[in-house]
Amino acid sequence: MIMVTRKNFLKDSLLLTAAMMLSPKSLLGKSLGTGRKLKLEKDDVILFYGDSITDGNHNREITAPSKPDGLGGGYVMSVSSYLAEKYPRMNFNFYNRGINGNKTFQMIDRLETDCFGLKYKPTVVSVLTGINDYSLSLRNTGKGNPAEYEAKLAELLDRIKAGLPGVRLIVLEPYAIAGVREKTDSFLPGFYEYQPVAKKVAENAGAVFVPLQKHFDEAGKKYGKEKFSRDGVHPWSAGIELITRAWIDAVEV
Repeated sequence: MIMVTRKNFLKDSLLLTAAMMLSPKSLLGKSLGTGRKLKLEKDDVILFYGDSITDGNHNREITAPSKPDGLGGGYVMSVSSYLAEKYPRMNFNFYNRGINGNKTFQMIDRLETDCFGLKYKPTVVSVLTGINDYSLSLRNTGKGNPAEYEAKLAELLDRIKAGLPGVRLIVLEPYAIAGVREKTDSFLPGFYEYQPVAKKVAENAGAVFVPLQKHFDEAGKKYGKEKFSRDGVHPWSAGIELITRAWIDAVEV
């Protein structure tokens, strides 16, 4: 299971501050255009749903939308802040319901509480899941099970669409960065089989698919992988900005 503690997350963020004297925009220097875009509308309620990458150590006791501590210190806060500042008259609201260590089946299990049961019903749901599904399968069987991941991700998206008629979906590609941590590298090869599955399921569900792996690979090759993640999974400041820009480039207002 891929886990990260609040202490390590904050420590890592502080250590990277000096390396981020250049803005992430200057580090990456180009649009991360993803093709088909999702149209955001006035009064949209945007739910970010996933595992620790989405979680960002947000305060789960905060149930109201758009409160900073309730959005966490990751890409959810970054995307939400950007949209709120750039489009204040759109009256967007944002929820973070990422949970550290979650697998897709656990995200299905908590839909009633963390999706359908929210005070303001989501009109846009952004999903990122997969790395923990692979990790669990590898630990239990010695290999990945992309077919099971496909079935569970399809079920998740179908359940969301059934419970929230008219909802618009975004699916972020699960990613992992080789070459920054030996422990991560040891199980990576089979994980990459999950990525085309995520794309296939997203397209079948009518979701906008946001590729991430190629952006991490390109940026890491040019500027050093360790600037974007120190364990190959959880993003540092530049990695957070990379995910943010990929997400923003996948929508239009």
